Formats: sequence, structure tokens, C-alpha cells
Amino acid sequence: MTRLPLEGVRVLDLTRLLPGPYATQLLGDLGADVIKIEEPRMGDYYREEEPKLADGNSRIFAMLNRNKRSIALDLKDERGHEAFMQLAETADVIVEGFRPGVVGRLNIDYESVKARNESIVYCSLSGYGQDGPYEQWAGHDVNYIGIGGLLHMTGEPDEDPVIPGIPVADFAGGMMTTIGAMVGLRSAEATGEGEYFDLAMTDIIVSWLTLYAPYVFDETASPPERGGTMPAGKYPCYAVYATAGGGHLTLGAMEYKFWEATCEALGLEEYANPDDHFPEGKRSAEIRAALAEAFAERTREEWLDRLDPEAIPVAPVNDVGEVWDDPQVRHREMVTEMETEDESVPVVNTPIRPEGDHDYVRSEHPGLGEQSAELLAELDIDGETIESMFEDGVTTEPER
Repeated sequence: MTRLPLEGVRVLDLTRLLPGPYATQLLGDLGADVIKIEEPRMGDYYREEEPKLADGNSRIFAMLNRNKRSIALDLKDERGHEAFMQLAETADVIVEGFRPGVVGRLNIDYESVKARNESIVYCSLSGYGQDGPYEQWAGHDVNYIGIGGLLHMTGEPDEDPVIPGIPVADFAGGMMTTIGAMVGLRSAEATGEGEYFDLAMTDIIVSWLTLYAPYVFDETASPPERGGTMPAGKYPCYAVYATAGGGHLTLGAMEYKFWEATCEALGLEEYANPDDHFPEGKRSAEIRAALAEAFAERTREEWLDRLDPEAIPVAPVNDVGEVWDDPQVRHREMVTEMETEDESVPVVNTPIRPEGDHDYVRSEHPGLGEQSAELLAELDIDGETIESMFEDGVTTEPER
């Protein structure tokens, strides 16, 4: 196997649930040594989510936490705190997802860690950021996309906003945290100094308003409403159409040549002109209805056989079960296997894959505190103290 680009990089993961673990999963898939720091009594809540594997852990948890080791530490205990700080001395990156102020109260914040490891890259991921009037607000994905404007723009005109089927801000937060860690590693390599990143999921969503912000910043323009833009399906050329048999197709004929080819393929040549490419009002409704009627005459599969996807941007709307059998998804090897002690588990592959023969899923998800003894033994902590940590519940491992 070819060497992975992040081999030799150590990441301490203080996060749980989805956004932070997704970030550290991406880092781990690329070779980083990710150590998951968990609370001894409960650990990551996602361990309990359905559906479950044979070992009782959640399949979701297993996918997000492959290629990681777990150490259980009570960070409020002096012994647990010192163990964490010694681990931090060996780390290159720390990712935390607590509510702002928590790491400061635990004395594991950036300044505390930097005092013992000046080259540390420290990423704090939260909903609203480490400061501001919403700093202490509780929140989840729907709140962040609501404040960030994405939710308002999602759905049909004159209807209520529609929550996306995937937690967009959570995954975006994870991706941006990964980018922050990479940038920080490059800077630390060049300067020897660490970096601190205050990453807010709301900020990230707001940064995605590039298509809409100009309408607000230009006093002569009017901000678009829900469903009132090309990406939201304003025009018939860029929409979703139902087919016979209950399926759906996406049409993305943004360029005129694609629109012309679409109209000709559907037998709607009267609309194959520049004026009808981006129609308004009643004309738009008329053309949309004509396309809907045409698409409804055949099944999704019949249309995919009949239309030339190199000439017309058309594709199926796969349900979640169909995705994994899609020829392109299979060709791109977006499903791979994770070998566990009990079974071989299909998992989603990483989308970031350098050229070469790499083993991206190298180890299964860890049990709560599975590597506690192993990792504590690496530190400058005497055996008697380590044993007392186990006895007092400051740490734990599955076999104890």
C-alpha cells in the first residue's frame, strides 16, 4: 500500500455526534492517528443510535469513527486532565466541539495547550462561534441553516421552507474543520507556530450565500424569494420531473444548447428558442406543464435509455437505497468494506483519495476507552496512578 499523506500526524478528537467526528474521520481516512477522547461513563452518544452492528455499536458511529483509537478520560479530574495535557504535547491537531467556554473551564483551551505545545493546531467547531450575541445559544443544523438564510431559500414559492434531507451545516462544519486543520498543519510546518481556528457552522452557511448576497448589497436589486432562483428550480430547464411508474428525473439544461436538445428530444420543438429558455409568469407555467406531461409518458429507466446524457444534462433521482447500485457510484468505489471482529461491514468511502493504492479504512471503530491502557502507558504517568484512575472511574476500558 502507498503511504497516506497524513501518516505521522496525531489528532486529538474531543467531539461527538456528527460534525466533529466527520472532520476527524476524513483526517483519519487520510492516515492521521486519531485519538478519540471520551467521557468514561457514556462516551459518544452516537454509539447508541440505530441501526446496530453485531457488537451493539451504532452503524452510524462505526462509519464516523473508523481509523480511530479511544481513550476514556474524566477531564474534570486532575489525573484525567494531566493525561490529556500529556497527550496534547504529542499531538499536531486538536478538534473540539463543546459549547463556547467549556474548554476554558476545563483548562484544555488553546492557550493552555499552547503553553505546553507551541505548534498545536487547535480547531473549535460550534454552531454560532466563540463570541457574539448567540455564543451560548443551544442549536442544531436546522437552527444554523435558518439563521444563515439557506432554509428560507429551500422549498416552493408561497409555501413553508423545507428542511433538507441531510444536515447540511453539520457536514459543512466537518469539512471546513478538516480544511482548517490542513491549513494549520501547513502553517505550523512553515513557521513552527500553531494556529487557532474558531469555526462556526452558521458562518459557513452564510459564506454560501455568494449567489444571493449581491442582490442584497445592490440597492437597485431585489433579493430573490424562495424558489425564485435558477438553483431553486425557478425555470423549467432546471427542475425535477415525475416519470411514469413513480420515478423522477433531474433536468439541468442551464445552457441554451442543452435546452434546445431537450425540447427536440421531447418533441417540444416550439419551445426550442432563446425566449423560452428562461420564461417568466404564465409562459413559464405553460412550458413546465408541457415538460411534465412529456416526462410522465415514460418511466425513469425508459427516459434514461432514450435520452443522450452527453447531450442533455439528465439524471435519475435515486432513493437512498438505489444510490449504492448506481453505476457511477459503484465505479467510483464510494462503498468499501470495514473488517470488524464479528463481520465485514459496508461503509461509505472517503471522497478525498490521492492517486495510488491506499488503504483508507484500516481499522474498525473503537470500543469506549478501548485503547485507554495502551495510550496511558505511553505517557509520563506512573503505574500506580494509572491503576487508581481505573479504580476511581477517571478512565475505563472494555475489559475492566
